[in-house]
Amino acid sequence: EDKITLGGSIQGNAAVDDGGQSYLELAQSLTVGYTLTPKLGAYTEVYGLEPHGATAPSVWPQYYFDGGFTYKFTPDFQYDIRGGVGLNKHADDFFVGTGFAVRY
Repeated sequence: EDKITLGGSIQGNAAVDDGGQSYLELAQSLTVGYTLTPKLGAYTEVYGLEPHGATAPSVWPQYYFDGGFTYKFTPDFQYDIRGGVGLNKHADDFFVGTGFAVRY
């Protein structure tokens, strides 16, 4: 099993700005994963949210850095905890979160 992995993603989301105008939001990420034990992992990630077609002045690109830990209860059920910081003035200052992932 790999001890360090590198991954990335790009996605497009339909969004609506404060003025009710629809726009395309692109989300892009680059992630480095670390295998600590067969069940425990960690990761660091940098990602951005970039609006295209938004007209409201409150919609600007946002960039973030975050990291977290994952724990595999089974090969198909995983728990994670994460925290991160905004990298520009339009991003949130910090965030934390937790979640579950189920593979089926």
